Amino acid sequence: MSTGRQHLTNCDDDRATNRRNELISQVYELALRKEISEDFVDLWQQYLHEFIDSQITGDFDDTVPECTFNDQEIESHFSRAYMLLERSAAEGIAPTIKRHVEAQAGAAIVFTAAGDLAGVNKEARAVFGAIKTLSELQVMVEADDFEKLEAMLLRTERIQTGSEVHLFSINVAKAGRNEPASSLFIARAVSVSPGSEAFLSISALAVGWSSVVESLIGRCFGLTLGELQTLRELVRGLDISAIAQTSARSVHTVRTQVKSILSKTGTSSQTALVRMMTLLANEVDNDTSQISVTEGISHGERYNVSFPAGDFLPVNVIGPEDGNPVVFFHGVLDGFAFHRGLPQLCDGYGIRMVLVSRPAFGDSPPCEAIARDPLQIGEPIERVLDALDIDEVTLFGHMAGSLYAAATAAALDGRVQRVFSAAGGVPISSGKQFRDMSPRQRMVALTARFTPALLPTILRAGIAQINSGGEDDFMESLYREGTQDHEVLNKPETRRAVLRGYAFSVAQGQRAFVNDSRHIITNWNSIAQRVKAPWTLFHGAKDGVVSIESVRTFAASHRNVELRELPDAGQLLMYEHADLVFRAICEPHSEVQLGGRNGKRCDQNHRDISV
Repeated sequence: MSTGRQHLTNCDDDRATNRRNELISQVYELALRKEISEDFVDLWQQYLHEFIDSQITGDFDDTVPECTFNDQEIESHFSRAYMLLERSAAEGIAPTIKRHVEAQAGAAIVFTAAGDLAGVNKEARAVFGAIKTLSELQVMVEADDFEKLEAMLLRTERIQTGSEVHLFSINVAKAGRNEPASSLFIARAVSVSPGSEAFLSISALAVGWSSVVESLIGRCFGLTLGELQTLRELVRGLDISAIAQTSARSVHTVRTQVKSILSKTGTSSQTALVRMMTLLANEVDNDTSQISVTEGISHGERYNVSFPAGDFLPVNVIGPEDGNPVVFFHGVLDGFAFHRGLPQLCDGYGIRMVLVSRPAFGDSPPCEAIARDPLQIGEPIERVLDALDIDEVTLFGHMAGSLYAAATAAALDGRVQRVFSAAGGVPISSGKQFRDMSPRQRMVALTARFTPALLPTILRAGIAQINSGGEDDFMESLYREGTQDHEVLNKPETRRAVLRGYAFSVAQGQRAFVNDSRHIITNWNSIAQRVKAPWTLFHGAKDGVVSIESVRTFAASHRNVELRELPDAGQLLMYEHADLVFRAICEPHSEVQLGGRNGKRCDQNHRDISV
């Protein structure tokens, strides 16, 4: 009999050993294939459950002390896989930079944040020679221009990619001339791929000059055909001598035309003139109604709100100036992109919305204070409100952004009128809330809760999958076939909006995800209890990440919380029912029914927009 028991024990040990070996193999497969396979999800969840069972008797809740993970072998394999993913990402940057510089119309050169050469095309080699560092440009440019370039280099991690630019001239030696000629260049921060570091790109000025642009500028400023021809050549980067030579006119004639153009356009120098024309040409040629994949959002006025320790928080303000003020907090994977544009929603419902790019998302710099304590987000938000002369405000949190809306409401209690959440998370206080999650989200949540040291490897793999063109597969793994959210994603406009959100979220790699995971998968009820303003939760009954049962329990336990269930919606409810949520934001305070579920609907007291 004892032999039989021993045989069973040996079989169990063998199965555990085989499963462990397979898990290790799958970790390296994950690094090589840049995608999280279902086999890995299953194996890792089995390992996690065995680890949790070894640490905790019965179900676990928020009172369970932190488990100590001491499997050094597994940890070392995850660490090596992480390094492989990082190395692969770094190796992928060089050819991307090469494609970037070779795609430019003229000379182009790129520097790393340390000021070292990262890429250069043959046209730039002819201009700059065998340059290796940014500092070698100092002899070619004016002192104030070089100071500006150095300042931009220091801020490459914090510049909104493509939005901060500097136009300047470089003295270029040309054959057959005693004096160097001056050519115009433009410097800007670039991120050559989502998740990669930022670089400083310097390229010969190339403006999208078209007949439409030329005709518009000619009419606006009353320029003659000769002046338009001269302006066109100035924008191309030619100096007065080169324009005279190519157009068979005298230097005196060209110089006179330039003076006339400066007078008619109200500009003080050729550099200021070309800067103005560049902006005008880009404004005419570019469709700014679309949300930028890299920058997250390009609408409205942008502010960088500074606060202690040198940190700052980027915000965009959209909607009518006299609209109801609302601060919007995005989640982990959504950004600001919905299939109905936020600018149209805000204009239609009369909402002045402050869009907060949370730390380490998009182009927002990291902030250790907020990473440690979500309540710290209240200080920069208060500065935003002060700068915009907003006394009282409504807060709106989408998905994981609900935590930060709650934290802001707790920190700024006297200035918050109402709080809204859409598909938001609630404090996690039991193991059942983990078990109710769909498999992929449950794996990440359990890893963050019980083995946080291993979380960066899993998150890095997901980001690598997105960056390598596997966005659709990544999306399909989150929202499986047969779910309500999968049906929503069948709509092309929704899929495009979700993908734009992914690009915004992974722009700085896994840092933001790691920071958020520390708070989202814990019991943050101590923050929720400090929210005194009326709080309305919109939640889909078919949400596969945060179960409707847990949201019902949360709403019932807080007197100021109202739950509005959407019976046929999942986690992506904002991509289907944005109008419903915005309509509720506009309803009078008296409409809100607290302490339960499904309060009254809005009474159409809003500006109608077409659906």
